[in-house]
Amino acid sequence: MMTVTDFAQVSARARPSALGRVSSLFGFSGSVGLANLPVFSGKRWMVSRVALVASLGLIMGLGPFERMPGGRILGPEISTPVAHWRFVSAARQCALEVRPSYPHSVTVNCWHLDGQLYIGCMACEGKTWSRYVQEVPMARVKILDAIYPVAMQRVSKVEEVAAAWEARWLNLGRELPAPAVPGGYWLYRVTSR
Repeated sequence: MMTVTDFAQVSARARPSALGRVSSLFGFSGSVGLANLPVFSGKRWMVSRVALVASLGLIMGLGPFERMPGGRILGPEISTPVAHWRFVSAARQCALEVRPSYPHSVTVNCWHLDGQLYIGCMACEGKTWSRYVQEVPMARVKILDAIYPVAMQRVSKVEEVAAAWEARWLNLGRELPAPAVPGGYWLYRVTSR
């Protein structure tokens, strides 16, 4: 006759752990499962988890990475004011750091029209970085390997938005005519400070 204790022990052995179920998804079974690998056991497992969390914190704390926002952008800062931003054509994308008191950075599209730097934002309403720019229009932009202190101003003139949109279209190597400026698109004029 099986006692309650015996049943609990058998039941626990019969049900694989969550880690065991995950390991079986990757083709591991029995004693070769992830739970039995040295890196996933004891102190090593804890150290691995701490290292992973620390790495993610480091990545998130230092500038943006592709579509993931970050913190302070790093690199040499150029304090000399820039009159013509034509060199931005080589970059295609820039890292934008807003909210100087507690930096928040994102990867944005940047280009120039007749030497004037622009940054565009699709479906910008409610984005964190655009809200910060509305609160404090001072920012830093990283183009290629250098960082420039800038001031940002949202463009409201329809003609300027359309001309900058067309310039961006051409900068991407696309042929004219450019499609109409999409709804929810915000454009920022960027100047040195």
